[in-house]
Amino acid sequence: MSHRFTLEQIEEAAEDQGGFCLACGEPAYGVEPDARGYECEECGKHQVYGAEEIAIMGAGRLMATRVASTQYALDGSPVTRTRFRFAPGEYDSLRELAEAHRMECEFHYDHLSDHKGPRVLYLRPDREYKWGPNSAPIFRLYYDDPWEPIGNGKYSDVICQWCHDYGLAHEYDFGPEWCERGSHDVIQRNPRNGWRGYIVNDPEADDNDFDPCCVGCAQRYYKEHGHTREQMAPGRRVACDFYSYDELVDLGFTEGESFFGGRRDDDELERYHAYCLDLIEQGYICLTDQGATGIGFGPDNVTVYYRKGE
Repeated sequence: MSHRFTLEQIEEAAEDQGGFCLACGEPAYGVEPDARGYECEECGKHQVYGAEEIAIMGAGRLMATRVASTQYALDGSPVTRTRFRFAPGEYDSLRELAEAHRMECEFHYDHLSDHKGPRVLYLRPDREYKWGPNSAPIFRLYYDDPWEPIGNGKYSDVICQWCHDYGLAHEYDFGPEWCERGSHDVIQRNPRNGWRGYIVNDPEADDNDFDPCCVGCAQRYYKEHGHTREQMAPGRRVACDFYSYDELVDLGFTEGESFFGGRRDDDELERYHAYCLDLIEQGYICLTDQGATGIGFGPDNVTVYYRKGE
């Protein structure tokens, strides 16, 4: 082969679903990882190979270095002795790349702990490949969108076991958070707009406790059970949320009164509690919608929806 490539070049091509022409060295795009003998758009030769295939063929970094030394025979004539010195770990690096088992932990922040370890770790089907005493197996952690069925696994992060046990994946806004009610990990914040939090206190939790619950499970609870009399007691904080009007109508809810001023207006707050309690006493299930004005320091303006209980 007239061209050889560095491991970094092969890694980059593998990430971009590409390869190289072994004849002219030009990169090729949109080729399968195991592509062999494709026609090159630059030189026209059928020497285009996928990145993983090149790694398997050993066309990346040299896995061995040729070492030549001169010795002398008994008659004094020089004899060249050739041997190969293999670089430690070089073969494994190419093999891991070729088998597509290289993964990088997205949360391995060395400054957070004395337990130092590499960001890049490997997990092969036949064995756990660990690098150093403080490294750990790496895997893809899946977590849910709260609005879709439990176990949908819409989002994921690559994380090593050590960082997972340390809780690093749960320490940023768009990582997972455990929902006790649904027994599943849920993304903490809406990835499309950034401000919409997806974790609230469980509908049946005491005000002094915080039992994490995703907004999907919380809304499903309130649509079925509504607010309780206990939640309408003076001084209690009532959970409000952004509901879909069409979904509420489909479930048989009727739009009730709206209240303005929220927690800043004691008279309006008292009227809101009395209104909800009256609906509950009549056998209705009621819940509270924030509406768009609940963004920021809200809910200032809310609307009560109600339906007849079963």
